Amino acid sequence: MKFSPLILVIIAFFSVVLLYQLPKSIVDNKDKSVENKKQATQETSKDSHSQMSNWSEKTQKEYEKIVQKYNKANEKEQISWTDSLIVFFKTNMKFDSAAYYQEKIALKNDNIQNWQKAGDSFYEAFKYAVSIDEKKAVTLAEKTQKYYEKIVAQNPNDLDTKANLAMTYIFDKNPMKPVLTLKDNLDKNENHELTLLHLGMLAIRSGQLDKAVIRFEKIIQLNPKNFEAKIYLADVWIKQNKKQDAKKILEEIAGLKDEKFQNWKQAAEEYLKQL
Repeated sequence: MKFSPLILVIIAFFSVVLLYQLPKSIVDNKDKSVENKKQATQETSKDSHSQMSNWSEKTQKEYEKIVQKYNKANEKEQISWTDSLIVFFKTNMKFDSAAYYQEKIALKNDNIQNWQKAGDSFYEAFKYAVSIDEKKAVTLAEKTQKYYEKIVAQNPNDLDTKANLAMTYIFDKNPMKPVLTLKDNLDKNENHELTLLHLGMLAIRSGQLDKAVIRFEKIIQLNPKNFEAKIYLADVWIKQNKKQDAKKILEEIAGLKDEKFQNWKQAAEEYLKQL
């Protein structure tokens, strides 16, 4: 089955709770952490498209055409071609390269709207890298924090941004930082879905499956069409050997007809194959 870039990001990010079931810090070995960070920073500070050795000839030509236009464009026109490069890289799942170009715009036009776009792009890259390349994920998390923290400082009520920011703290020396950041969100809005979702994911990470179920079920009560929460709930039920309950919810999602829910439909179908 061929997955869309979005569903692959979802699957990759969810796997972080599988990789980090027990509390762990990436900086357990200080010398190793410094070296890893230095190396990852070098990789993430430039467009890494050259690492894509599996591009088709058609994709490579498309990339070269956009770059050629970008290099020949004047400063004003480059903004448009930068957007084209960002779309191209996201389509081809090179989220770190997309973030690199998005940051170029933020550095040239320093405002909260561009901070948001840059932060969102680095967060998307972080989610994809977290289960694939830990060193790069740490650096991408820091890049995300750079922009999200500025946004939250200006607008403490931007709960979505703060909820995503919290998840970039999973490698922090303080293992409670992600949870404390999310609980601060709940103090402002106890029904904030993204915050509850991330708390559920962190509950899985720490092995608190019953608590994760409570979080996901609350989201579904608030919003029965939150299929992300339903996917995660099904995953927890599978871990708890409640496979019939999981199968029921997965079959509901797999039976969705609306095209806008296609990503969740694909994820559910993949889970059902494993039952």
